[in-house]
Amino acid sequence: MTVPITSSSSQATVPDVTDESGPVLLFDQLTVQTDGSYTTSIWNANLSLGRGELALIQLEPQQYNTPLMDAALGLVQPQHGRVMFDGENWQQMSPDRACAMRNRTGRVFEGNAWLHQLSISDNITLASRYHGKASEESIAADAVRLARQFGLPGLPTAPTDKVPEPDLRRAELVRALLGDPALILLERPTRAIYPEIMRPLIQALQAAREKGAAVLFTTSNAKVWESTAIRPTYRFRMSGSQLLEITR
Repeated sequence: MTVPITSSSSQATVPDVTDESGPVLLFDQLTVQTDGSYTTSIWNANLSLGRGELALIQLEPQQYNTPLMDAALGLVQPQHGRVMFDGENWQQMSPDRACAMRNRTGRVFEGNAWLHQLSISDNITLASRYHGKASEESIAADAVRLARQFGLPGLPTAPTDKVPEPDLRRAELVRALLGDPALILLERPTRAIYPEIMRPLIQALQAAREKGAAVLFTTSNAKVWESTAIRPTYRFRMSGSQLLEITR
């Protein structure tokens, strides 16, 4: 099971950007061998993603649960190579530092990553309220704006088991983009809400990229992969355990 990237028990402050000239995310000869937790391994992957850049990754059929996003967050131990976030090696950070750095990221998960004892609205705003610097009023206003942009009437207040899957998918996008994250990780974000989500998602990602966010976006949808509107900086394909850059 994938672990959430934020924790209500940690009060670590959000650090300032450490290296504005370097990549936000770097895979350097990264190898992650699966123990059965994932549908594939990663072998000798290289990727450098700077501010405002977007890497679009096409997955093979049934290859949904990859270690890519967990590796990007330092949640798995590489067998070889390294993963750098804003110039720091995840494996060399203290637990408190890693927690604080993860609070500068946003993620749409492949699996279910909701805290079921909380409402959807509390799930969405939890990290920003505990670790951010904005007021609760400002956080709520930004969350409502994003919710409406993604087709929700407002911020959902129901328990997670009372919300239809398409609305949960939209709420995940709100959670991922709230708080101006430096790194946005999207695991097949259009599933269950394609094609109607494409225009607002592209608009939201463009706004985030203009603020300097780097985006890692996976898809198994051929039409999403072929979309020119996403304007990816890089295109990759997962071929077995290999991450292959596509040039065209």
